[in-house]
Amino acid sequence: MTPAAVGLNIFLYFSILILLWPYIRKYATKSSSAAAWGTALMVLFCVFSFWDTDYFHYLSRFDWLHNGNLDASMEEIYTWIAERSSSYSIFRLFVWGASIFFCYILAHNLKIPYGLFLLFLAGGFITKFSYGRVTLAMAILFVGLSFITSTIYPRVLKLIIGFSLIGCSFFFHKSAPFGIAIATASIFAYLINKTTLKIYLIAYPILILIFGFLVAHILQFSPTDESAFNISAAQNYLNHERQSSGIGALLGNALAWSPYYLTVWLFCKCVFRGIFRNFSYRMKVFGTAAFLTTSIATLFAFDLGANTYTYFYRFLFFAMIPSAVFLTQCSKNRIYPKFVFRTLCIAAFGVSYQLLYSFYLSVLGAQTF
Repeated sequence: MTPAAVGLNIFLYFSILILLWPYIRKYATKSSSAAAWGTALMVLFCVFSFWDTDYFHYLSRFDWLHNGNLDASMEEIYTWIAERSSSYSIFRLFVWGASIFFCYILAHNLKIPYGLFLLFLAGGFITKFSYGRVTLAMAILFVGLSFITSTIYPRVLKLIIGFSLIGCSFFFHKSAPFGIAIATASIFAYLINKTTLKIYLIAYPILILIFGFLVAHILQFSPTDESAFNISAAQNYLNHERQSSGIGALLGNALAWSPYYLTVWLFCKCVFRGIFRNFSYRMKVFGTAAFLTTSIATLFAFDLGANTYTYFYRFLFFAMIPSAVFLTQCSKNRIYPKFVFRTLCIAAFGVSYQLLYSFYLSVLGAQTF
């Protein structure tokens, strides 16, 4: 990782912001060419995501596979893609290019302005979107959910396509079952109202205690028990070191997580003030998905019974796409426009900080957080 390489990511990101920022005010009249250019720049950012060490981690795994070795840590689909890619850049182009394509289909299915959606997705979450291969699993999962909630297609067809895509996401990342559970629960978004949300929030501290007990109990399973999963692998995963160290990294993490929790706050405001009941079904579903993903992922942030922080941020990433959808729909419908605008500004500042901090570390020759 060199300053010049990270500088390219900074240039691409601010170019995306400049192109797409007018959508926050005039999404209906903005030329579609800006969205097309924004998409192209986002693909380039993801393909050449030099700002994070994961880019080079995947590069070493790609080279390992091309030398005739096996990589059991990656899903078979990515091994298959890597073996047929002539270069590492082609591999990334397929994975992240497909992810962005699915996001375009999602916006079409939900009838939301693609340029505005891209602004929230790229402007607020691009560093996490370009982070790992799980992005493709998330894109497939939520485009499947968009088919289920869409009003464009015949009912039977959209259900078949939607549930098939949600099921297919299972093969694209080991953490997909978490997202599948969230997507399935979100289908029942019509049950969300002031009373049910109050009950959930009041019961949340109890959920934290129950979760801590379950984690501690799972880790006490005997590895010889046939009903238990591979405890040594699970323990290894759970004991992953936290990546936050130092004031600069802690501030970066706080800024990175802010848009997720601001979206949850916006969701709760809409429910408690009676606005939620007037939402379309698809808007309710994606708002609920963002809320459930963030709140349940947060359970893993408390390290109850084990170091589960790695699970926390991996699961939290699943809130990227539904959060961007919900913010887009609120912006389009002028629901708390100032709050939505400030959320976008904070998210963009967080991404800018991450990239600039990565640039600073590259100058020092240090490893990114």
